[in-house]
Amino acid sequence: MNSPCRVRLQTDGIEPIPPTNVTIYEKHPSAVFGREIATSGPYTNVVQGVATGDTVLTQNAYGYVIVFATHQKDVAGKFISFVYSDRPVNVRPDKITPM
Repeated sequence: MNSPCRVRLQTDGIEPIPPTNVTIYEKHPSAVFGREIATSGPYTNVVQGVATGDTVLTQNAYGYVIVFATHQKDVAGKFISFVYSDRPVNVRPDKITPM
């Protein structure tokens, strides 16, 4: 049985809180991103942060990429991310070259 997970992003360490979004993509072997799997929806700047809906991430050959984004360019600051799942999830940093 596949188990759903949810990804949440909070940027309450950045003032003012920027409009943010979190999106999960399938990792692609040769393109920047594969198919979009889940998104938090439109960019928003609420203190609670943004989160994807429940989504099932099945094992695949390449994995997934989670993109944490601000609407404005060059916004820097600390953020926190939560991955909610009732199954083990392996998370590791991955560098993607900016477009």
